[in-house]
Amino acid sequence: DDPVSKGGKLVKRSSITKTYQNRYFIIQGPWLIFYQNLKSGSKEKGRINLVGAQFSLSEKFTSVKRSRYAIAVKTRERVEPYIVCAPTAQERDEWMNSLLSQEQKVSVVSTSEHDGREVTWKEEDFCHHPDCNKPFNLIRRKHHCRHCGYSFCDAHSTKTLRLPELGFEELVRVCDICHKILTAHLANAPPSDIQW
Repeated sequence: DDPVSKGGKLVKRSSITKTYQNRYFIIQGPWLIFYQNLKSGSKEKGRINLVGAQFSLSEKFTSVKRSRYAIAVKTRERVEPYIVCAPTAQERDEWMNSLLSQEQKVSVVSTSEHDGREVTWKEEDFCHHPDCNKPFNLIRRKHHCRHCGYSFCDAHSTKTLRLPELGFEELVRVCDICHKILTAHLANAPPSDIQW
């Protein structure tokens, strides 16, 4: 498992209800992971993919309870950015620096040649796609991406690629996220220009 590089309490704007909810966040590997309750170890609520993400400081949001200092997180998978808010400008800036640093680390690893490295399969009980996170069961089966090693449902691992640098000369299953990133990298085109 990747080490946790930062953790703490933030407020996240719901993409469905547009309300603000208290969440516990950690930065781990290529993910900004948020939990249901305000403590580490509670039920994971979702993941935001940091590979190729763009961050911007948003204007100060105000609510009935308190002011919030926001960061907009624009990912390759979603049109609308995620909004996360810190209680102070200083905490927002600390999160922004940690997110920028982690994005640089994971994006370089994801787009560089792997020189024959082995991919470790991560055993998880839910789909790793940030817009899914549904649990696996007898109907929703688990598939491992041969590039990143994470577990995905069938709906989010529909693509195939040859990965000779990983020892796969034949077409193998990859998650939709890795397919988009790798296809863009090979074509020297921004992933946002590639249609699914």
